[in-house]
Amino acid sequence: MPGRHPIPERDPAPISLGPRPRILAIKLSTLGDLLLALPSFRALRTRYPAARLDLLTTAASALLIADSPLADHVYTLDLDVGHGMLRPGTLACSAATLAALRANHYDAALLLHHLTLPGGRRKHRALLATIAPRITAGLDNGYGGFLDLRVPDGGFGARHEAEYALAVAQAVGAVPLASHERAPRLADLGWDAREAEGATAEDGEDAEGREREAEETRRPRSKRGGREGQSGAIAEGTESDVEGPSYSARAHGWGSRARGSREDYPRSFRPPAALTTAAALDVVSPPGPPAPEGEGGTGVSLIALHPGGGEYSLARRWPAVRYAEVAATLRAETHGQIVVVAGPGEEALAGEVVAGLGAPEWARVEAPATPRELAALLVRCAIFIGNDAFPMHLAAAAGIPVVAIFGPSNARAWGPYAPSEPERVAVVRRDELPCSPCFYRGHELGLREGCPPRMCLTNLPVEHVLAAARRLLSARCATEQRV
Repeated sequence: MPGRHPIPERDPAPISLGPRPRILAIKLSTLGDLLLALPSFRALRTRYPAARLDLLTTAASALLIADSPLADHVYTLDLDVGHGMLRPGTLACSAATLAALRANHYDAALLLHHLTLPGGRRKHRALLATIAPRITAGLDNGYGGFLDLRVPDGGFGARHEAEYALAVAQAVGAVPLASHERAPRLADLGWDAREAEGATAEDGEDAEGREREAEETRRPRSKRGGREGQSGAIAEGTESDVEGPSYSARAHGWGSRARGSREDYPRSFRPPAALTTAAALDVVSPPGPPAPEGEGGTGVSLIALHPGGGEYSLARRWPAVRYAEVAATLRAETHGQIVVVAGPGEEALAGEVVAGLGAPEWARVEAPATPRELAALLVRCAIFIGNDAFPMHLAAAAGIPVVAIFGPSNARAWGPYAPSEPERVAVVRRDELPCSPCFYRGHELGLREGCPPRMCLTNLPVEHVLAAARRLLSARCATEQRV
């Protein structure tokens, strides 16, 4: 493997791929990272409206983009041994997927990944060599010499992750997007905000339908070849109709039934207060009967909290007791209904927050089964308060105010992204700590689980989060009054 070379000083001069190029974007990532990459797809589609634009992602993340108008085909591949790559069936499907990708003769492949770890560099280099596109483009941190178009990687946080993806797209001629177009939005996923608000409650009850949807995520998507008159239709029997890995995307991503979580908990529930001891959560709920939804205070109807942080790093979780304190205070000030969002495997954690409030009528847990159901919930909320995780990014894409709580991870790289509306989002973190962030810092992975004390989160005051929430709610109410 070649050694490190100097990082390029500037972005490469954009090239043109012709009127009908075949483009493959590679983003083998979690849901939040894939969502942040979607503006780059939109930039490519704007520049090359007749292009074939395909995506290679993980089976877990394919569900997110199943209805997107931006990608013609979605292929799935899991190169993580921990996700079962070495199982014979998975190996066979991976070989078939790679063969199909190579047969597509792409004009360009965009590698939307940092080249941080030696194993990852070897994996990505081998992947590109196998697919054999005419041109390759990606980030170069000094180890990207195998790329044809090398976008300088200044390290995590030197640019936001959405900006890095846009820069790679611009290297192959994608149009620079205006600030109000640079952020992810629900339309990128094929979801209309008004449709999402009134939809998916009934869909969420159709378990059989959801399993069929999960099965479909394992196949290449062809939106343009779909049946006429059907939004997001999928064409079967295309020249690249090759199945992805032979296991359900739901077993590895949002909406999964892993660990029996969705079997043990309904989609919406209110846990008994006895589930949590006073020693664990010592929160006093505001007195008096619950006010009608949206009555009093600032006129807020729903307040969404997300105390989880995904399975990749549990170190990103602000303590549940603090979320309960935030919920109690905002309820007293706004009379809003509290919705505690639970991702896969987070139902018990979300239940702790509600139980710590005494399980009042105005607080409940919501465990959406799919990203689309989650979006349907979020667009109804006046504000979202949560950790560095996929729901935070989806809330930002939904256009609602977002308070993002950061600890070990890098807020400059993964903070809520709304470049044209900075007043709509807020990051709360311990800026004064010289060790923060310790996860994804510079060109290093850093400490995935942070340090044992995690003072950046355990000592993050509730009042800081409340101050940010009050500011965003006040601005929202002022905007609504002007309208």
